[in-house]
This record gives sequence, C-alpha cells and structure tokens, in this order.
Amino acid sequence: MTVPIKNIIKDFLIDKEKELLEKENVRGLFKDLLETNIKQHLLDIKLYKKNLILTVDSSVAKFQLNLLKEKILNKIKEKIPYIEKIKIKL
Repeated sequence: MTVPIKNIIKDFLIDKEKELLEKENVRGLFKDLLETNIKQHLLDIKLYKKNLILTVDSSVAKFQLNLLKEKILNKIKEKIPYIEKIKIKL
C-alpha cells in the first residue's frame, strides 16, 4: 500500500518541529549552565542521533567545555534523556 505524499510531508514537518523545540530547550539550558565568555564562542548546537554536537571557534572554549562536559550532559539528560554523548568540535 502506498502512502500519500501529503502524509509523508506532514510527518517530516512534525519531526522537524520536534527537533527544533529540543534544540531550543538545549540552547536555554546552555544560557544557564555556561559562563558568558564560553557562550560567546559557541557557534552551533546540533542534535545528531543520540549525540549533542557543539561547535566552537576557540581552542580555549573547547578545553573549558571538555572540563564541564559531564556536568552539562547530566543537566541535559534531565530534559532530553536520549542524549548519550557530547562532542565538541573546533
């Protein structure tokens, strides 16, 4: 049985909306968790599968985030429990 394109598009848009809401929740958590000097170097936040990928523009910010990784992961797991790892990219 074939699925109408209308249903496929609707499902796709619902999934993207959920992803966007989760990303906004994570951004809100970062406002509370991180200091201003680290936040200003945070370029992007991506949710990919069960990973949270942070992109920064400074090696110092990357080092500081690596030190805080466990604390951040524990706080994020309270809101989004399926996140397993945090990866930090330069």
